Amino acid sequence: WFRSWRLDLTENQLYSISRGTQQTLDDLTEPVQLTLYYSRDAARTVPQLQVYATRVREMLQTFQARSHGRVRFTEVNVTPFTEAEDRANEAGVQAVPPYEGADPIYFGLVGANAIDDTRTIPLFDPQREAFLEYELTRLIYELENPERTQVALITSLPIDPAGSPMAGAGSQSVFAAEMGRLLEVTKLAPDFAAIPEDTDVLAIIHPGALTSSQLYAIDQFILRRGRAFIALDPASMQAAMSSTGFDPFNPIAPPPTASTLEPLLGAWGVTMAPTVVLDLEGALPVSVQDPNTGQTGQAPQPLFFQIPPERLDREDLMTAWLRRGINF
Repeated sequence: WFRSWRLDLTENQLYSISRGTQQTLDDLTEPVQLTLYYSRDAARTVPQLQVYATRVREMLQTFQARSHGRVRFTEVNVTPFTEAEDRANEAGVQAVPPYEGADPIYFGLVGANAIDDTRTIPLFDPQREAFLEYELTRLIYELENPERTQVALITSLPIDPAGSPMAGAGSQSVFAAEMGRLLEVTKLAPDFAAIPEDTDVLAIIHPGALTSSQLYAIDQFILRRGRAFIALDPASMQAAMSSTGFDPFNPIAPPPTASTLEPLLGAWGVTMAPTVVLDLEGALPVSVQDPNTGQTGQAPQPLFFQIPPERLDREDLMTAWLRRGINF
């Protein structure tokens, strides 16, 4: 009975899970099996990895204890030329040698649900410790909800979740890759005439010019289904940087610097202020040229600003672990 109790006395509440994670665990309807593949012997040469392995192991034990028996956790010690190594490779766990000629280290997780659907975290990277709880919760959520949400995407920006398998190649690719991982996204053509019938959520992200029939289709979808994510921008910097003029060999209209959904917004009782976010107090220094002397110096640019660590929300999962602030 006492195994389900946890007391977290760490300074940063390292072993306390968020309300969102607890809700995900409470909503589980089928058991989830989590198998941690970890090369204990090979990892002895990397003390930092050993410390992080303890952190991952105890977090998984916390998930198991708080899941009312729905999450089952086991650990497999992976050694070379064994069945455990074969199973880890087949599941997609990544092997990383600590140095040339050393035995590879396996440190990943495989999750399986009651119908043998599997999800894998190929490698636990200590540099991504801030995302540990998120990645574990996301894996469990995907196992509980194997059928992905169908999203129809309307955008003028170069966002293509289906064509962005690699995260890390830029801010847009990270965003698109996360959409593609969690959702089934269909990017609608600029001349779309209707929204697919199987759409669960409509995503409108900085759209281009929309015809009256397209606006009508959007309005009817929201009236019928009521689920939409809308991101509008009165001054899109990315669009401005992409607007290089007309190219006869690639005659595609550049994305507009401003986007709106009028007259729909007015009909819905929603107003978007045609302003931008500025912060002179946290403004970052940029290089500018004095128009009189021609000399280059530094000046605060309130469009690019920093939120310091002490002003971040410590209750929100996305920002609770950040220790260096965020530049916008």
